Amino acid sequence: MKLHHTAPALLLLAATGCTPLQMRPPATPFDQTEEAVLHGIDWQEAGSFTLAGSSGRYARGAGYDWFGDVMELRGGAGFVAAGDGITGELSAACNSSATDMGSGALTIRTRNIAYRCRFARDRHPIPARLVLDERTALLDRREGHIELGGARIELRSEHHMLGSSVPVAKPLGYVFSANGQAIGGIDLNGSAKRVFLPRDPALREAALAAALALALFIDAEVGEVAD
Repeated sequence: MKLHHTAPALLLLAATGCTPLQMRPPATPFDQTEEAVLHGIDWQEAGSFTLAGSSGRYARGAGYDWFGDVMELRGGAGFVAAGDGITGELSAACNSSATDMGSGALTIRTRNIAYRCRFARDRHPIPARLVLDERTALLDRREGHIELGGARIELRSEHHMLGSSVPVAKPLGYVFSANGQAIGGIDLNGSAKRVFLPRDPALREAALAAALALALFIDAEVGEVAD
């Protein structure tokens, strides 16, 4: 079980002042990775986006239900995308869930965050999925994978800021890896999010889909979801 506060205070962040936060970039081979910017996904519940020659639209939301001192947190997200690196029209339907127990400023996480996505191509379901699970630890570490188009990419949360050796509790983004080698990732900070994409076409679509799905994921935390 893990203790959660309604508004976790990261004292380390206060020292940065007005400097925009940046995730420590993944250690990818320079000539095998492209840095791009994801525009359009901020805190809105719906809208459109662009990323590395692809574009599309999205919708998402989150909420919770109280059962006495038990709170069921839930969320959902979806996107439709097409363009460079994507075959046809790729769509995703995602959902997240977690359970907290307690009241006031302090709760206990009794069922950790689980995030799942299913995919379709040209509106037909395909055998592809994204799985992300939170591990029980002091940090909100998440690990999982995406399988799409014959590629499998491992996902793990990154908790280090650029230039700092001290991790923070909340994920600043995610690192993508394949066969034990970092191949990309996404920095979730700011309205324009940095995305590190593999140039390898065999991995690119899965990395694009992972970046979009993770950018849309709303953390299931007390005080961070709406009715």
